[in-house]
Amino acid sequence: LSISKIKSLDLSWNKLGQKADLQFGIKLGEACNLNKEMRHLDISHNKIKLGVMQVFGELLKENHHIWGIHV
Repeated sequence: LSISKIKSLDLSWNKLGQKADLQFGIKLGEACNLNKEMRHLDISHNKIKLGVMQVFGELLKENHHIWGIHV
């Protein structure tokens, strides 16, 4: 399955925040921007730190194809 075909991705409850650093926020943002088919992303209940989310959010400022992100 190609990442460019994923329309909805649920990563909730995966303890992503335990090891997430700024690089994680950058990579996640880049992946979301590359996949023009992505409509929904759920990364809720992962305890991702504010700084990581700020980096992620900055990368998504010009993203107009994702309709919903659950954090």
